Amino acid sequence: MDRRPEPARVVPAVAAHVAELAPRLRGADRREIRAAFGRPAEAILRAGFRNSRRCWTVLASRRPVAMFGVGRRPQPRVGTAWLLASEEFGRFRGQLRREGPYWVEVLMAGHDVLANFVMAENRVAIRWLTWLGFELLVLHRGAGFGGEDFWEFAAFRPGTRERYLPRVPPESSAAPSAAPGAGGVTEPGSRACAERRAHGRRAETG
Repeated sequence: MDRRPEPARVVPAVAAHVAELAPRLRGADRREIRAAFGRPAEAILRAGFRNSRRCWTVLASRRPVAMFGVGRRPQPRVGTAWLLASEEFGRFRGQLRREGPYWVEVLMAGHDVLANFVMAENRVAIRWLTWLGFELLVLHRGAGFGGEDFWEFAAFRPGTRERYLPRVPPESSAAPSAAPGAGGVTEPGSRACAERRAHGRRAETG
């Protein structure tokens, strides 16, 4: 008997998806949200939905199992790529491998750069990001509320990378101030990351 799950569907996100998905976010995402923002997971997911230029929901049997999008930043050609998911999302690894590169291209539309932060201990997410073509730019040591390390990562449209090369060493103490869909560093690896550290921890993104 074929027990493979029915394919998940990607649909435009609506506000109701936030309330349905937030209580079921996987543990890794909850830990990362707590370390980066010190705020409830639902508030950060809602911020991602509200602040994104474009946002989608992954549905399995009509139930949200993930939400993702690209958030606004001060530089119009730089976007914040984000994804938050439930444990059920892992059942669709094969589909993710097939469709992931397509969705990176969709997120990249209108941008030169997609960037964000990932907790250094989240090795599964880091492997997935690098497989999709994202680069690990700067390791921000002790940046989390509990002293967690965060990697700043980015993907570049061909021919644009030189405009956004990091200006800080490979290790930094700057905080991950980019909530899903919210403004954060002005450009990957820039000094603005350090300058916005305190602001990023206090700012209301919802």
